[in-house]
Amino acid sequence: MEYAPKEYGGMQQNWKINQLSNGNIIVANGGSGVLEFDGIKWQHYDIPGSNFVRAIAIGEKDTIFVGSSGNIGYLCPDSVGKKYFVSLLPKIPEDDRVFVDVFDVILTPKNGVYFRTDDKIFRWYKDKVSVLKSDTNFSKMYQTGSKTWYRKSSRKFYLLEGDESTPFHFEGLDLESKRLSFFPGLDSTLYLIEDSSLLKYVFDEQGTPRLVNKNTEIVKSLEQFQYPIIRQLTETMFIVGSHGQGAAIIAENGTILHKFNERYDFRSDIIFDLFVDRENGLWLGLNDGIARVDIASPYTIFSKTYGFKNSVYDITRLDGQIYIIDDKGLYNYTQTPESVTP
Repeated sequence: MEYAPKEYGGMQQNWKINQLSNGNIIVANGGSGVLEFDGIKWQHYDIPGSNFVRAIAIGEKDTIFVGSSGNIGYLCPDSVGKKYFVSLLPKIPEDDRVFVDVFDVILTPKNGVYFRTDDKIFRWYKDKVSVLKSDTNFSKMYQTGSKTWYRKSSRKFYLLEGDESTPFHFEGLDLESKRLSFFPGLDSTLYLIEDSSLLKYVFDEQGTPRLVNKNTEIVKSLEQFQYPIIRQLTETMFIVGSHGQGAAIIAENGTILHKFNERYDFRSDIIFDLFVDRENGLWLGLNDGIARVDIASPYTIFSKTYGFKNSVYDITRLDGQIYIIDDKGLYNYTQTPESVTP
């Protein structure tokens, strides 16, 4: 299922997706503020100063924390349930109130809320906002369990505790790799990507990450995707989004199990975010619209997604393959990505 800008009434780009406790979907839209979808209708929430929103996070009591271009704050309901925006700009030191895009909003168990821009990290804690600054850009930020991590463009990783930042070297990581990135996994695990491997870390009783697996098989598959966004689906499967190659489900051995792209009727192969909802639906924030795929469905629909634009006359199985006949010819299907072959 796909939602075009005219359907949700907003701008094209959608940067972040999340879900409220009632099941409603929340979207950070690049130009129309925050969107909320209840399955039938879309609502819009304006962010004063700029409706270009790249980052959102859902806190307690469904508070929606928002980072827009030049503003940070949160949406919360009033006495009749209508959401309104509370800006934290007045709490920021006056010299630091000018900034552009906010790329990450991180909720922590004990250290408040972090908002990351290119050169500043704002921390809202006990109704005050402090600022961490850097001469080199902050490039990505994640929360795993009780730990907050970020990476700089200088290629170093840091552990952030309160207002204190400490360089951290991960066991087994090659800092000379041309490609260095990281993402949180299931059950408070952490994954780091280097040139030759995907490294998995778990946390000991002291909260220190310990290397438990070095996967060299999956890296070649990940190399196919530009600026990959990665989420862990199960212990053995990952979903990858990209800037230009769509999305794919990849097994830990590197096998690409399924691809989702313009061939799959998406409006764009440029993907900004991936989010799995409680019904195991995969939501994709696209460069042009929003898409949802039921990745848990046991059914495959052979439609124009697979090249069928006309009537299908017959389907049969032979020697483990499915053969399909339409008015243009005979096709065979095997359970691999883009696997319908004339």
